[in-house]
Amino acid sequence: MKKFKKNLIYFVLLVVLISGLAGIIWQKDFFLPITTGTVYAVDCYDNEGTLLDTFSIRLNDNLEPMEDITFPTAPAINGYTFVSWSIESIDTVNYLINYKAIYSYSITINYYAMNGDLITTVNAIYNTLGNLVDGDLTAPDAPQIEGYIFNAWVEVENGYKASYIAILNYTFNFLEQGEPWETKSLSLAITDFNNPDIDVPPAPPVFDNFSFAGWEITSYDVDTRTFNYEANFSHNFTVTINDDFNGPADYDVTLYTFYWNIQFCDITNHYLIDYVDTANFGTQIMEGYIFDGFLINSINFEESTITCSAIWSAI
Repeated sequence: MKKFKKNLIYFVLLVVLISGLAGIIWQKDFFLPITTGTVYAVDCYDNEGTLLDTFSIRLNDNLEPMEDITFPTAPAINGYTFVSWSIESIDTVNYLINYKAIYSYSITINYYAMNGDLITTVNAIYNTLGNLVDGDLTAPDAPQIEGYIFNAWVEVENGYKASYIAILNYTFNFLEQGEPWETKSLSLAITDFNNPDIDVPPAPPVFDNFSFAGWEITSYDVDTRTFNYEANFSHNFTVTINDDFNGPADYDVTLYTFYWNIQFCDITNHYLIDYVDTANFGTQIMEGYIFDGFLINSINFEESTITCSAIWSAI
């Protein structure tokens, strides 16, 4: 009886041992983590584009790392602080990821008044991707100076300095066909002498059948600070072009409407015309000849018509 109990105990222990081993084997075969994702090669570059290291990682379907990544040590750069490794590109065809070391750096700008006194200092931190991380580099308001207006911040050796334009008295003569029409005296700070900002120019002369086309600067005297303006007018004409050889053939008769500047012309008497842009009439073509331009035969202001002839030279 004792021998039977002893054998029974051995049998039970053997069953337990076999069951345990079977369980371990079953777990090993069926409960190991299933390996998924895609293996990508990883290239790590420094801020200058030099390859530092290459290794492989596994990414899931969302292109997220499935394991911890051990990056190389980013090289130290004087004046810069290493921030992180940033994905520069992912090639899903060739299974390649490029990482780049990102650094931050600080910028300090001094702003000075016209006399050289420091107005303020601004600071900001940027990363090597060009993004503002912290701070603000917005320029301050320049001090106001009587008799001057602020123009711009001019770069100097260690920052920026305020520049100003003096407010001076200027004379503006507005002419019509060279004769005085109206004169204005204004106190301005002018930055563009080709187009000074005059808030209210004078009302122009009025002529029948003509449209005012604006005041044009014809001269500026630096010593007297005097601008001379001339009134420009325009008129729309219908142009008939006749062929010089064959008369008004179908292809030679063309109607054009164009904008004609008649500055310095005698509008009242309808002559002394010094400018007609015949280039706006188009270009004619005739085999065996070179087109030399148009000859204006007549201009009728009342009917708004111009008659031209095409001029040719034999080749």
